[in-house]
Amino acid sequence: MKEFMKNQFVSLREEIKESKARGFKVTISGILGTPILYYISKIDDMDFVLFALPAIVIVIALQYLAENHAVMRAGTYIKQQIEPFHKNTCQNGICGWEQWLSCDNEFDSRTVDKYLTRSFILTYIVYYIATSYLACKLLFDDYTIMSFWCIVIVYSFIGISFVYFLSKKLLIETIPKPTKCKECPHDCDYPENCNLNANMIAKTK
Repeated sequence: MKEFMKNQFVSLREEIKESKARGFKVTISGILGTPILYYISKIDDMDFVLFALPAIVIVIALQYLAENHAVMRAGTYIKQQIEPFHKNTCQNGICGWEQWLSCDNEFDSRTVDKYLTRSFILTYIVYYIATSYLACKLLFDDYTIMSFWCIVIVYSFIGISFVYFLSKKLLIETIPKPTKCKECPHDCDYPENCNLNANMIAKTK
């Protein structure tokens, strides 16, 4: 059982590492790829590419959201299923990494996740507004006024809705929220982890 839990932990840590790397690559590809696509659409007069740019920005945001959830899913599993197997960690004042990240202490251990999430949402808003503006400007200059107002309404509704969706769905901590642990020097998510079931501990030996 110990070897199984160790392999689970190592595999999940590797998955977290890969998901974070993919999330970074998705963000960079969106930041660099969107201007490139706009440049291509202007050179070859490919209006449909310009009209599709806001949708492409949304797709990139969804890909980043998927990687964000993959990281938090793995972290939640480690905290709920693996770290509780370590006997007496709370009594000794030592928490597992995922447990410590959820502790209530003088150092805000989730600042990296908070700032990263806010910067991504801000980047998405800027790129979505910019691509929507360029598409609407093209419609205003070269197409009918009716098509212009239709696309303005559609882009505005989709943009506002998706910002709200991102703000609710992007995760900055594992689940569930922290609760007070009376037998531990930290505010742990799982107070029962301080007194592990004797049968569970026996299985790990």
